[in-house]
Amino acid sequence: MDQCSQEVTESGIFWTLGGIRRRADILDHAQASSGGGVWSSSNIFGFRATIDFDPRGRVPACWISRGQFDDRGAFDQAKDCLEQDSAAWVIPDLVSCSPPWWDEENQSELVVWGDGKEKHTFALSSKETIASLGSRKWRDVMRENLRRFVEVWEAGPYGGVTPAYCLGYGTFDSWIHHGSTEGYFADYNPYLLDEFRIWLGHQYGTVQELEKAWGRSIQCESDCVPTALRRMEVAPTGFRDPVDNRDAIDFEWFLADFTATLFMDMAEGVKLVTQNRKLFGARYGDFMNLAAVQNGIQNSGCLGLGKVLDCEAIDFLVGSQVDWCGHEDAVFPALPAASCQLHGKAFFLSTAIWTGQTHLSARETRANHGFARGRGYGSWSHQEVSEVVSGRSKAEVAFVLDDLSFLYVQRAKEQFRFVLHRQALELAALGIPFDFILQRDLYDVEPYRFLMFPNTAFASDETRQRLPSLLSGWKATALWLVAPGFANTDVAFENAESLTGFKLHKPEEPHSVMASVGYEGINLSFGTEELRAHTPFFDEGPYRVMGRYVESGLPALGECSKGSMRSIFSAVPGVPAILLRKFCFEAGVSLG
Repeated sequence: MDQCSQEVTESGIFWTLGGIRRRADILDHAQASSGGGVWSSSNIFGFRATIDFDPRGRVPACWISRGQFDDRGAFDQAKDCLEQDSAAWVIPDLVSCSPPWWDEENQSELVVWGDGKEKHTFALSSKETIASLGSRKWRDVMRENLRRFVEVWEAGPYGGVTPAYCLGYGTFDSWIHHGSTEGYFADYNPYLLDEFRIWLGHQYGTVQELEKAWGRSIQCESDCVPTALRRMEVAPTGFRDPVDNRDAIDFEWFLADFTATLFMDMAEGVKLVTQNRKLFGARYGDFMNLAAVQNGIQNSGCLGLGKVLDCEAIDFLVGSQVDWCGHEDAVFPALPAASCQLHGKAFFLSTAIWTGQTHLSARETRANHGFARGRGYGSWSHQEVSEVVSGRSKAEVAFVLDDLSFLYVQRAKEQFRFVLHRQALELAALGIPFDFILQRDLYDVEPYRFLMFPNTAFASDETRQRLPSLLSGWKATALWLVAPGFANTDVAFENAESLTGFKLHKPEEPHSVMASVGYEGINLSFGTEELRAHTPFFDEGPYRVMGRYVESGLPALGECSKGSMRSIFSAVPGVPAILLRKFCFEAGVSLG
């Protein structure tokens, strides 16, 4: 049967499971519970439900009042799914949020945003207040509500045909802090600030060590907390100074670590209730779409992805596709799917979370299915059919994202969209497989031939030694964009040389970020005329110059060797697909 043309019911997700076999004990138990069904040929329906309240109003609240719950909506949806296929499996796609009545009773437990307000309007919420994750009272409520729901569900008529649970929190159910996509800085609830101070104690040990790291004295507890304005500050170079802005860097790091820890705690709770016999997952780590939101990545809590991937209790992640793809074949996950698979997590591509689409065209559906099947994961949507297959990508090209570098960069959304979105779109337009992977995971994968590093702004001393050595061993070609390795113990253009082989310089005057390249008799220009900046240039002598700034004529695109690594540097992002194809061909990539 043509999976793409099969008519889809409106009751929920409908897909075939084959690539989620990493936990054989769980799958065997689930099969036995349902009479021995075969996973690789069983239909699975997903449906939305809540353990307390859905702020988007898609499903009825189940936590009516203190001690009173109503799960009939969830049971009715499962019944509808199984009436279509009595041999199917069902997965509750849960969401959690504090009900309005709880907020009214617990006003000291609510999020306080950076502007001091507790009430704000959110694009995808019926509420103006939200429980703070810093509230131990609310965290206990979340855990208890999830435990209660799973216990009731497992004991009910559908527990035996439920292989997994998915739990979402925050904006888009993606564990993104409420308000971060609207530009509100979370969270200044006193309880969360206490948690931040505890976190600082674990990180630095003593006040003296903290003062040394932050480069200033700390007289009182309030000195430890960066204001929202402080969190928006950058040095003239456009980067956070590793010392002067360390308080802001640490706060965003804490926010991500704290969010990831709660996500992991919820996973452990499901494992405990089900005696480790069911799978658990959620949406998390949507970097690419958040790059289009002012301060979205740093302020969202999603930078804890590395910690989440190491958690044994989390079995799968769901990630949306980037919602800006204009090329018909440019299907691209918004989080590093290759890293998910490397860490043994099944991965599902969601196709309509961010866009709010209710229907996908046949072309979009085919592109999504083909993309998913070619990489060993499936589609998670309430509107389409998909098949999950076993196996991993055989890509020779990698788009490498460094999550830690986001802590050192605070830029306008137009710049992030330009550096990440447009560059990824150009790579996707080649029509060849490529992996989206975290930089920290490169040391555990098979060699790639061509790697693009769009945002490696921060590089530790270990990275400066280890990463070039790895790429030299692979005899790979690395394309570095804009600011490779600028941030270390300071922020300086000189820091790039040990990582890339290029000695970079700051121009005396800002110039338009446009470059021109001559290629096969054609003059190619790329970049943006809307942005003027002190983006770097390099010396002409030691390097092969391939392109220059349109306005200043300074070298902007060049090539050199560092060990056995071919190193290409582009000071201007948005390197066009035709040049990327050339670089890939010269790197030995099979272009099909």
